[in-house]
Amino acid sequence: MLIRKEVTSTKKGLQDILEEFVANDNVKGIIILSANNAEFIPSEIDPILKSVHKPIIGGIFTDIIYNNEVLDTGIIVAGLTQKLKTYVIPGLSDPKNDFEALVNSMEDNLAEEEARSMFVLVDGYSTQVGRLLESLFNCFGVNLNFMGGGAGVVNPVALDMGTKPCLFTNDGVIADSAVIGLTSIKTAIGVKHGWKKIRGPYKVTESEGNAVKTIDWKPAFEVYANIIKEYSGLEITEENFFDISKMFPFGLNRMGSEIIVRDPFTSVGSSLILATPVPNESFLEVLNGDIETLVEAAKNAIEDCFATMNEEGKTIFLFDCVSRYLIYGEDFEKELAAINQPGVPVIGVLSMGEIANNGNDYMELYNKTCVVGLMND
Repeated sequence: MLIRKEVTSTKKGLQDILEEFVANDNVKGIIILSANNAEFIPSEIDPILKSVHKPIIGGIFTDIIYNNEVLDTGIIVAGLTQKLKTYVIPGLSDPKNDFEALVNSMEDNLAEEEARSMFVLVDGYSTQVGRLLESLFNCFGVNLNFMGGGAGVVNPVALDMGTKPCLFTNDGVIADSAVIGLTSIKTAIGVKHGWKKIRGPYKVTESEGNAVKTIDWKPAFEVYANIIKEYSGLEITEENFFDISKMFPFGLNRMGSEIIVRDPFTSVGSSLILATPVPNESFLEVLNGDIETLVEAAKNAIEDCFATMNEEGKTIFLFDCVSRYLIYGEDFEKELAAINQPGVPVIGVLSMGEIANNGNDYMELYNKTCVVGLMND
């Protein structure tokens, strides 16, 4: 894999790298990772992307990761030396969209492309991501390793919920979609988060979309606030909600795998608004952690990868939840130090939800989780 970093994130800088990769016969596909504070607007680079005849996937994220750096401006462009076949799934917020049919049309290419792994990048504000992942898993099962995450920009103050152009394709920068890359690259996936159960389970007795309205037939905010106060002595309010809730996520149990974290990020009246929908009749646990448990989780994730692939690993691709970064603050360097390995470059993003399986478990959309992909490219 060839990796280029363009710190100033100008349109000219991106164009120069893409022209270099187009001219290089060893480059079979291209991944573009852009931080939000780029010096271009998405529509300005559409003509550049459309001129590239090699397959492109990528996204715009709050921040991007290069080795032990977190960059709030800049671009990382990776040139893959193994096959990449790309697909676009539009209408990712349309509840009527037949994702099963769209995904089934991809299956014919599985053997032809000698596919081993799949990159899945989605608009982080799209509302039907879960249905798409279910369709992907129903079609491909455990035949592939999946990794990816939600593109888009998180603003915990403004909570600007809405799809915007954030995904790179050969047809330009698009919104409310998924871009998928089917590749022959061999991968090993590590998925860890470091959150531990402190209370529960509790039954979700009424929910709608991302809103949990009642838990155990009581107002959800009241139940959640009482749990936090009983455990920590902290009183959560609408004003301090994000500062406290970031340390007390919910967890969904999955047999034989990591607890699936669900992130409450605000409240509206007596309801809790989560980053990812939670269905009625689900059972939630309340979780807690600290810097030490989160760092240990990141360390375990990369160890899992090397235990599977060992000396074949050439590049680390990291999807780390933006809310983990907000928890760490300056201590985020500890998580990156745990992941970085001698002689192995790291590229990655701070994502709005993390997508993964490891070829054995069900594919999930995670929150507050560290997903590490070790690649033999």
